[in-house]
Amino acid sequence: MTVTSDTAIDHTHTATMHVDGRNIRSSLATGGRFLFHLLEMIVAMMVGMALLYGLDVLSPETARYAAFFKFGTNPFDLAMGMFMTVPMVGWMLVRGHGRRHSAEMALAMLAPVAAILVLRQAGAEDYLPWLDYAGHAVMLPAMLIAMLYRRDHFSGKAGHGGHAAHGPHG
Repeated sequence: MTVTSDTAIDHTHTATMHVDGRNIRSSLATGGRFLFHLLEMIVAMMVGMALLYGLDVLSPETARYAAFFKFGTNPFDLAMGMFMTVPMVGWMLVRGHGRRHSAEMALAMLAPVAAILVLRQAGAEDYLPWLDYAGHAVMLPAMLIAMLYRRDHFSGKAGHGGHAAHGPHG
């Protein structure tokens, strides 16, 4: 394909750009695999949240562990982080991502939640009232950042044959 530049400086300059249909299809397939991995992990996290919600519904309000179900508290954010991370990491292991990538993802998801817990302990929620809602909001972008950082891994073949090169330990 030839593209002609139409500027006041140079009307005759042309640039040649090679477009190969296979490269476009390959890029779309790679992007699709990345999005499929993202969707799989979001579904796993939602399963964890459904379990947490189910426990909340089934638990009496007078139970000792009722604090784990009070939205906007450290126990709730800790429970939410664990209930979202554990099934997602479990699914990653089932799908062959290995321990290293699974641990990296868990760290990426739990580190911002830990930062929120520390900020609350320091009394920052008096000045940052949005911290009550930040626990849910930070996990998905943190997961996406970790995936983009390892985009070659998360856009690998659906059968994870490329992941097997890392060995059983990750």
